[in-house]
Amino acid sequence: MWRVNGEKIDVTEINIESREKLFKNWYKSSAEIECLCEKTNGKYPLLKIRKSVNNLLHPYSIGSTNRKRGTEHAWDCYHSTRSRKAQKSLGIKILEDGSLSVNLKRKKNESPRGKRESLIHTSIKTSPTTKRASLTRKSSLRNFILFLLQQIKVHEYKSERPRDIRGRLYYRLVNSKINNQKLKDIMLLSHTGYRYNYKKHQFIIGFTNLAEVRQNDEYSWLTEIPIYSLSDPTRFVYKQKVRKEVYNNMSKLRADVTFGYIVIWREKDHQGKLHEKEIVFIESERETMIPVESSFEEIMLKKLVSLKKDFQKPLVMDIDEDIRPDFILLNKDKTVIEVAGMMDKEDYFANMERKQEYYRKKGIPLILWDTRAPIPPID
Repeated sequence: MWRVNGEKIDVTEINIESREKLFKNWYKSSAEIECLCEKTNGKYPLLKIRKSVNNLLHPYSIGSTNRKRGTEHAWDCYHSTRSRKAQKSLGIKILEDGSLSVNLKRKKNESPRGKRESLIHTSIKTSPTTKRASLTRKSSLRNFILFLLQQIKVHEYKSERPRDIRGRLYYRLVNSKINNQKLKDIMLLSHTGYRYNYKKHQFIIGFTNLAEVRQNDEYSWLTEIPIYSLSDPTRFVYKQKVRKEVYNNMSKLRADVTFGYIVIWREKDHQGKLHEKEIVFIESERETMIPVESSFEEIMLKKLVSLKKDFQKPLVMDIDEDIRPDFILLNKDKTVIEVAGMMDKEDYFANMERKQEYYRKKGIPLILWDTRAPIPPID
């Protein structure tokens, strides 16, 4: 959300053509643009519109001016320094128009075995600062989708705001690139009004339920994935047939959550025919379609929605140094919620204690749910 010459405008809800016209007017008039992501010292950070070397108009943060004013962007804002560092570490480029680019090609020194493992598994790393155990996703495609969902605010829930996930995905992906291919003409964002084209669509996103995945009746080497609409997760669209070996190597977390985003990337073989190259499944809570990493996180998310709490679910970025909470309440104090699902394990318990100490030192309010007990009160 921005405030331009005193008027609030949500640019994520405006189509590309209208957005370009607005940028042109703001550029000519040197409009005052405030990014309403976060207030620091009673002020919001400022933005400007400028021309790129390709004469493309795009917004940018006025670094020197904001530093003098003591204003900073929110941790998850597209214009924040933290966001820029995160996308670089994930192998993602933010293009001048705000769209994304990622290269999925295997590195030269990566063995076939290493590639296979990178698609299937996640690993646990310990932060040098906080000794925090966190999931490190090795799939570039998974990184790309999670960063995208966070950038378009799918990770943020506000009870009065419509979700419109398909619309937000479209406006961000239409100029985005995978392996230097623009997605506009090769992507399918699942919807009842559009059909899958085997010869055209290389990049497919929809919702699915892994509990409903079946082997093809005619060909045992094919798996059928039910695809649901991004506009309405209850509406079935079609069955996507994929090679079983690729499906079995799908990137997914070890979580007891079967509903979520299914992402398929297809490439041409030596004969020019398209075949699925990589599949990613991102476990999500069904009503909000916010990604989760466990069934306990799903339970907590549903609880927050039932209480009509506004919150964020950080996906791929730390909010402060090496800390990535499970949830952040969008209240005055920005209360953190941690879902502690393995407190009976010694290393996990020690890491959680270190995290609690970190929050205490930073003055961050914390609600800790040890999943062996009921959910504590959430005010």
